[in-house]
Amino acid sequence: PASHIDENTFRDISIEIKQAIQAKNRLKPGDTQKAVFDVLYDPDMPQVAQDAFQRAVDIWAELLNSNAKINVIALWQELGPNVLGSAGPGTYYRNFSGAARANTWYPIALAEKMAGQDLNSPDDFDIVARFSSEQNWYYGTTGTPAVGQFDFTSVVLHELCHGLGFVGSMGVEGTQGYFGLGTEVPVIFDTFIQNEKDQNVIDTLLFPNPSTALRNELISENLFFNAPLTVASNNNEKIKLYAPTIFDAGSSIFHLDDRTYPAGTVNSLMTPTAGIREINYEVGPIALGMFAEMGWKGSSIIHTPLKDFESATEVLVSAKIFSDSTIIDG
Repeated sequence: PASHIDENTFRDISIEIKQAIQAKNRLKPGDTQKAVFDVLYDPDMPQVAQDAFQRAVDIWAELLNSNAKINVIALWQELGPNVLGSAGPGTYYRNFSGAARANTWYPIALAEKMAGQDLNSPDDFDIVARFSSEQNWYYGTTGTPAVGQFDFTSVVLHELCHGLGFVGSMGVEGTQGYFGLGTEVPVIFDTFIQNEKDQNVIDTLLFPNPSTALRNELISENLFFNAPLTVASNNNEKIKLYAPTIFDAGSSIFHLDDRTYPAGTVNSLMTPTAGIREINYEVGPIALGMFAEMGWKGSSIIHTPLKDFESATEVLVSAKIFSDSTIIDG
């Protein structure tokens, strides 16, 4: 959503990421570990918008590692006067080889990173993104939008974050709260959500799925993302999520609380609204910590399950280990 408040703030790309992007532009491609994005642009999207979109893609490509190409479709549509854009995973996978948690849904781009290979068809879109063709956009790089303009690159950076995994399955319908994408299985983001009593909201002994008790948690204004790496990046404080008393399917739960992380601060990119002249090219330590916890940084053991045998015999178990953390080849 657009807040229509003139924030007039600017957070540039970090020096490290800016230098990495510049170096990549000078060198021949060859680092297969860095995330590679393949964007299919709506033919109606102006070239200046595509260029601004690519700047957001370049930032994410430097922040993430993956052996699987991330396919994105970028649509250019009329979304209404108060909507800047939206994005989400093309699909979800669970119980794949390399998954860190069993019986847990993973957004497809994250699942493929953990599996070390494509899981869906190579032509399927891993992220589906829509952006408003009606807004007064700023596409420049100087950080000087005119009064009334929204920064396109910042909004794309935010929406790609949703498509890459800053999303879950919590929802409210009437008096009932629910999760699971129509199943009893949570999305990986859901598994880290706690209330102020450190109770996990996917604990169905406390909050049945669906139930009024779960709904009350989702509109409590007191929900947090609690995981060690993320908390460490936030002065050892749990991450406060946006959980207003009226549930908003486009904003609730899967954003950071905007009062705790206001515009212009280091973790403000993933708050629920974007203001006029609010420019933010920094994903922030909290969001990156959340991504690391969910699986964007870590190790995966990839193997082919063995068949059953009728009698005892010697069996060769073969596995590959992928890691972008502390495990070193050999």
